[in-house]
Amino acid sequence: MFGSVAGIVLTYPVFLSLQSGDPVLAALGMTALGVIAVGATAASTGTFLTNLFPTRYRFTGVATARELNGALVAGPTPLIATALVVAARGGLWLVVLFVIAACLVSLLAVVATPKRIGDLQPEEASGPSVIASAERVSDGAGGGDTPGNRR
Repeated sequence: MFGSVAGIVLTYPVFLSLQSGDPVLAALGMTALGVIAVGATAASTGTFLTNLFPTRYRFTGVATARELNGALVAGPTPLIATALVVAARGGLWLVVLFVIAACLVSLLAVVATPKRIGDLQPEEASGPSVIASAERVSDGAGGGDTPGNRR
């Protein structure tokens, strides 16, 4: 959530720094955006995505969400930004609005996502390897601090 808000707040100043013609100011703006907004978003994405899906479907859900985002959103973004610059006759204000809109969509998605308290425990396991492992532990052969395994 912080990354989305930082993106909303920092986008316009960063684009101003890029248009300033001063390479130091442009570098500072890009660094601020990268460290604060992108860093905060990237740091929390893994936890956020894994908590969206039950354990049984987690890998498929996270992979699908990340790859669809890459194909449908991140992939065409440079093309969209170029078209917006052309539409604005060289101005960047439409690109600024596009980036802010993307940050708003992210923020709204995070806020609208229900909390999954209590659904984060592993689902009931019933496979043969789990049963065999449980039997070994009950026999004392499973290691750990069982009566048959103390030294």
